[in-house]
Amino acid sequence: MDWRWVEVNGLVTLATDFGESDWFVGVMKGVMLRFNPDIRLVDLSHRIAPHSIASAAYFLTQAYPYFPSGTVHLAVVDPGVGSGRRAAVVETAHHVLVGPDNGMLWPVTQAMGGGRWFSLENPEWLAGSASSTFHGRDVFAPAAARLASGESVESAGPEMADPVRFEWPRPQRKPEGWHGEVLYIDRFGNCLTNLSRALLDSEDPDFFAAPRRVEVQFGDHLIQGISPFYQAADPAMPMVVWGSGGALEIALYEGNAAAALGIHLGTSVRLRSRLVSE
Repeated sequence: MDWRWVEVNGLVTLATDFGESDWFVGVMKGVMLRFNPDIRLVDLSHRIAPHSIASAAYFLTQAYPYFPSGTVHLAVVDPGVGSGRRAAVVETAHHVLVGPDNGMLWPVTQAMGGGRWFSLENPEWLAGSASSTFHGRDVFAPAAARLASGESVESAGPEMADPVRFEWPRPQRKPEGWHGEVLYIDRFGNCLTNLSRALLDSEDPDFFAAPRRVEVQFGDHLIQGISPFYQAADPAMPMVVWGSGGALEIALYEGNAAAALGIHLGTSVRLRSRLVSE
């Protein structure tokens, strides 16, 4: 791809696992606004599962498409803070990403069509001497502010040829159906899987053809059929729906499916399609 510096729009999104009871998020905003008071800040979430690179990666892939070209996305879920892990700036065709190089930024970069990676090393971009425990304040927030103000990605540091990659397991087609797993659990306890309607329509177009009955199995639970919406199921019974992002979700109407059913990231999910006569 013929890369060029995307024209930024002064908008920065923030996604972290810092929560909202401490000063961490507010301080990051203060650092950015002190550099440029005209920057616009949007909080995506500060309740990503603590230390979960997988959850952060999934979260970012779901959020970025709804922001305009030129947005800078700042994400900090950083269990390796203070270690030798690198800090990254990524330029894609329409967006810029800032965060630790721990795999979190890889899936969203691929979803954006790929990008150029830079190692964030320019000492002029740091907020003084970087703490070993709060790079959100000292490394990533200053970089996001500079990028959102129009400074080039090349100024961040040298180009990075080997960013850390993170790949989700791909669903497997088996003779008895499709095998997938849970990739993300939202605050309602809905469990989002790597099984999507788009994948099945593309690679197994007869899967939902009538007269067939769809079954979903995980652990000791077997669910017949896919509900059209949450309220369509009995509140006491687990259900599956196609979520707003197209993924198959395990849910419990007005309940927490993950807690009630013992589901966690990586829980195996099997999807079968049987003839009604079987």
